Amino acid sequence: MNQPAKYSVVAIVIHWVVAALVLYNVFLPPKVEDAPEEAVAGMMQLHMGIGLTILAFMLVRLYWRLTHPVPALPAGTPIWQVRAAKAVQWSLYAAVFAMVFLGITSAAFAPYEADAFGVVPLSWLAANNVETHEFFVGIHEAMNRVIIGLFVLHSAAALYHLTVKRDGVFRSMLPW
Repeated sequence: MNQPAKYSVVAIVIHWVVAALVLYNVFLPPKVEDAPEEAVAGMMQLHMGIGLTILAFMLVRLYWRLTHPVPALPAGTPIWQVRAAKAVQWSLYAAVFAMVFLGITSAAFAPYEADAFGVVPLSWLAANNVETHEFFVGIHEAMNRVIIGLFVLHSAAALYHLTVKRDGVFRSMLPW
């Protein structure tokens, strides 16, 4: 397969949609402890709905990534940078999938009705078990730090290519 100079429109759109949804759910998760009780269900329904939307986009993204060529890094890029780029990208994929599945699992054991967008029931998947629910919520929340760390690495590398290297790597993922 020939390697393109730029990512495909589909890859670019999915990248930025997933990035926006993940950043929203990671940085603006529902603060249920601070919310009025009547607002908590709606906040959680939105959070879970966005999580399922991320899962759908990530499945398409993974399929697209495995079946379409991606631009190569510029000639002369040190091998450690090539490996680091691949490691961070694939780790982001794994972390986002893990985050979604941990969220679904925590919802499955929730001691309340867990419905994504208020219409997709998740709590019917398993028995109501507060301890198991809290265990998976804890891991789900810990994944925030993993995703933030990977996001920082990925963003720093993109900015390095934009401002220092000026080699087109950053532009290859822009829609214009």
